[in-house]
Amino acid sequence: VLTAFVGGSRYETLTSLGVDPVRFALEELEEIFRPRLATRAFAEGFVADWGADPFVRGLYSYPTPATTEVDRGILAAPLAGRVFFAGEATDTAGHS
Repeated sequence: VLTAFVGGSRYETLTSLGVDPVRFALEELEEIFRPRLATRAFAEGFVADWGADPFVRGLYSYPTPATTEVDRGILAAPLAGRVFFAGEATDTAGHS
């Protein structure tokens, strides 16, 4: 099993190339190892383009050195009782 995460400017570069990300990864592996080794062993690929998902629009959150549990609680609080936030950035139980 091989998992690859591409984010930030590298994600933007890869998307701008207009290539199939799975094919791109296989070609990179072919260069690192020997020809056709990755392609022969390949069974299935899946791409989750979280940057293109209008409800996600990103990949990970991470705290700055100054982030506290209070900050996470504030982020988790609804706005005007109508807008709700979720995900690891709002977790205050230690699973962020």
